[in-house]
Amino acid sequence: MELAKRIAEEVNKNKDEIIRLTQELVRVPSFSGDAQNLSRIAEIISGEMSRDGFTIQLLEAEEGLTNVVGTFQGSDTAPWILFNGHTDVVPVASDKEWIVEPFSAEIRDERIYGRGACDMKGGLAAMLAAPKIVFNLFPEYKGNIILTATVDEEIGSDKGMKYVVEQGIKADMGIVCEPTELKIVNVSKGLLWLKLMTKGKSAHGAMPEQGVNAIFKMSKILKRLEGYDFKQGRHKVLGKPTVNVGRISGGERPNVVPDSCEAEIDIRYLPNQSHSKVINDLKKLIENLKKKDHQIDAEIDIIRYRSPVEISKEEAVIKTIMKGAKRILGKYPKFQGMLSPGDSAHLVNAGIPSVMFGPGQEQLAHSTNEWIAIDDILTAVKIYAAIMIRNGVN
Repeated sequence: MELAKRIAEEVNKNKDEIIRLTQELVRVPSFSGDAQNLSRIAEIISGEMSRDGFTIQLLEAEEGLTNVVGTFQGSDTAPWILFNGHTDVVPVASDKEWIVEPFSAEIRDERIYGRGACDMKGGLAAMLAAPKIVFNLFPEYKGNIILTATVDEEIGSDKGMKYVVEQGIKADMGIVCEPTELKIVNVSKGLLWLKLMTKGKSAHGAMPEQGVNAIFKMSKILKRLEGYDFKQGRHKVLGKPTVNVGRISGGERPNVVPDSCEAEIDIRYLPNQSHSKVINDLKKLIENLKKKDHQIDAEIDIIRYRSPVEISKEEAVIKTIMKGAKRILGKYPKFQGMLSPGDSAHLVNAGIPSVMFGPGQEQLAHSTNEWIAIDDILTAVKIYAAIMIRNGVN
């Protein structure tokens, strides 16, 4: 417990700085795709990493959409551990219902309020603060750390973590600091967004028999999709796959038979499936419907997808987190599943066993009056520091 006490004392010494850093990050309205503000927050983050002795690399899939990769190598033999946080946030629908200005980072009742405070600038700040604690305690620290602060996670990460791994980043394990209440998320559903389009034939609304109503054809497909399980059964942690129709459009006016209809669909599927298998199953469903209604003419386009994740509890990343967390908390963290893998999917697909593990409550993400407890951030800093120390060779 001596090391845990030393870590706690060092975090307490740096408490004001950790809070300041979190507030500074929250105060940047870094919406997905906003090159100006994503560049601005990248400057803040790269400055923090540089001051702690990290070698900085700025990677941009598009000008201004800046991903920051900081590398610290203290050993030729220690494993490389990667920490990730995303810098982008979702929009604020309306600030009228907020009790504070959404980007004020105001502190109330030991909570920092603001868009992105929970998802996930609190975790991002904890990730950035932890190495300083480690280096203060162990000036000759001999471990290998990669810190990645990436863009556009909220819209798929094509220009963020997906782009970063495509540049060849390597590590032995990864921790994505998303809000999980400091539970280990080693299993997540896959995400698949599809655009489904039906084609018909236009005619006068008073003579519908002379046309083909694309909306009616769409309704047959959607009715079949409601509650459909894509032959996946039930997962012991994640339950069943889900299908949601989130948007539908078609037609021009009541007296015209619509010749087209579009629906956007959100499918969350299980780790024993792939997105291509889900799409093929949907195509077969439509083909079976066409056998009964030859006028059904449908196409499918992929809007976005993320692979599901299921990491064995025997992986080194999980054992490392569990031992580091127990040193600080006196007990092992719990496990849970999540409805989306976030950027952990891109790391896993790149051959880096990764889980989500960070401060904050998942249900507060994207919410009005979003907040994160200061104590949760500080606890995450302590655990991340303990993980880094354990992963080093001292």
